[in-house]
Amino acid sequence: MNPKFIGSLEITGQFQDTSDVPPQAYYSESHLDTLGVCLFLALALKYKDDNTVVVLDDVITSIDQAHMDRFIDMLHDEADKFNQLFITSHYKPWKERYRRNKGPAANIQLVELLSWSQSKGVRHSKIQLSVDELEDYLGDEKYDGQIVASKAGLILEGILDHIAINYGCRLPRKPEPKYTIGEFILSIEKKLKKALVVKKNKADGSSTSTEVSALLDDIDAVTWIRNSEGCHLTIDSTISDGEIKHFGALTARFAKALICDNCGELPYRDKSGSYWDCRCGQTQMHPLQIPS
Repeated sequence: MNPKFIGSLEITGQFQDTSDVPPQAYYSESHLDTLGVCLFLALALKYKDDNTVVVLDDVITSIDQAHMDRFIDMLHDEADKFNQLFITSHYKPWKERYRRNKGPAANIQLVELLSWSQSKGVRHSKIQLSVDELEDYLGDEKYDGQIVASKAGLILEGILDHIAINYGCRLPRKPEPKYTIGEFILSIEKKLKKALVVKKNKADGSSTSTEVSALLDDIDAVTWIRNSEGCHLTIDSTISDGEIKHFGALTARFAKALICDNCGELPYRDKSGSYWDCRCGQTQMHPLQIPS
């Protein structure tokens, strides 16, 4: 702080081997954005009390994937230190991360603002997680097989992509890295498929284990339903509602087997050195690497 000026804050950083450099001159927009938020949170912590509420309004304007991962982890680490933490954003990928269980969705509430007018005022709706949304469509009296097949396919792609990234599974080189469900399943080597187990520890000290191979085999046998009903126009389709519902139910069961029941996140951290775990540590995905 400069004592000669009111409200001044001078920041210096280190760039390569040079110290005391102004961050604005050398740091990327992502670094500057996250640096500003960190300073704001540090000041909020210094002056907080038991009733402190922190609001971050559209704080991310330019951020890459690596920064986003670390930034979200940091926010969840700091959130419990305040009474509440509100985040408003136009950044759609941030919302989708939570909907697809790429973040600890069980500990947050997602609210989406709808179109507003002077006559109706400000309106909002609660955003559902993708698996919950699928289960609602499965049980809806106005059942729509096309929606179920499409939603189930998107969930499968997300979870299988998560497995492929964690284990470095081999996929065909493409100009655009967009892969089919079949390509994702084929990329999971037999050794990995056989060894893949999800363990969930409970608060009472007990635990459950799920072998993923059987679930993958069941899904692999019916993925054609997604292509037939959820992607293309099929006016004369002969697929029954029961078959589509079976595909949707298998997808929901597969997703719930991997998603943590406590924090609502897929296992993604490798801090243990022997398995992947979620943020709260109650769900583990074994092994850490493809068996040799």
